[in-house]
Amino acid sequence: MADVHATYVGWDITDAGVATLYLVMVVGIICALICWWLFGRLWPSAESVSASFTLFSLFEATACGFAGIAHHILATHYWEHEAMSRQWGHAHAGWMVPYAAAVALRPVASAACLGTAFSFAECGVGWIRATKWAGVVVAFVELALARIDVDRTGTWSLYWGALTAVAGCCVLFSAGLHMPGFVVCGIGYFVRSISYLVVYILPKVCGTESVHIVNTNTGTMYQVVPNTAEAWCPKDLHHIAWFHSLIAVSIPFIFVGVLIKLNSDRQLAYTSMMLPAYQKATTRWWDS
Repeated sequence: MADVHATYVGWDITDAGVATLYLVMVVGIICALICWWLFGRLWPSAESVSASFTLFSLFEATACGFAGIAHHILATHYWEHEAMSRQWGHAHAGWMVPYAAAVALRPVASAACLGTAFSFAECGVGWIRATKWAGVVVAFVELALARIDVDRTGTWSLYWGALTAVAGCCVLFSAGLHMPGFVVCGIGYFVRSISYLVVYILPKVCGTESVHIVNTNTGTMYQVVPNTAEAWCPKDLHHIAWFHSLIAVSIPFIFVGVLIKLNSDRQLAYTSMMLPAYQKATTRWWDS
């Protein structure tokens, strides 16, 4: 029985991890639907700030939803004492389909997140399109790795996600503090950057056990070895759940920042449209 459970080493099958994935899905879908309902009919292009955020929120929600389904299936197999399969087409490998969809959509969501920052800061359309293509390339790399060796997936997506989050902060700061919605949107990108720092750093400084992979004639064996080093953080700290929770918190902050900017742009456009008419109406006949 212990050997069966050992096949799940290195994979999160906890209730907290799965629940927070579904939390990101719900938050992302709600924000995407609200943004589309408010501004969907007014999209000037797919690179506009409202369109970029809607796509980002929707892709993030969909990716986390597929990941939640995959890890939920794994947890079900675990508690039914069934060995985890990492081979396509084998028994108990149904989790790999939604997981592959998740690792492919996550880079696209990160690209749309950075694209939202570019559009928010009113950068060129070329930057937004280049970011999208880079996300697509990372997605294809993840799909190829999922086909070859599923244990090697996720790294490229995480690095790309961290890069886009930090780059988003830099893009916003380069635009200046005068931008409407800068503070709220900047908090969202900062929280998103912290989430990736959490998932990178905490396992190293707070890990109470490590995984040793041993290749034998009968297959790959996974051995859990306790760490004896003392850690400054609680041993029961769930870094994966914190990662997902911070991602869920960052989405509404970015959304509110986008709303503030769009409302400011709408008021500016209305003022620009009405000012000539007002000036014409108030012009005296002897000034003409």
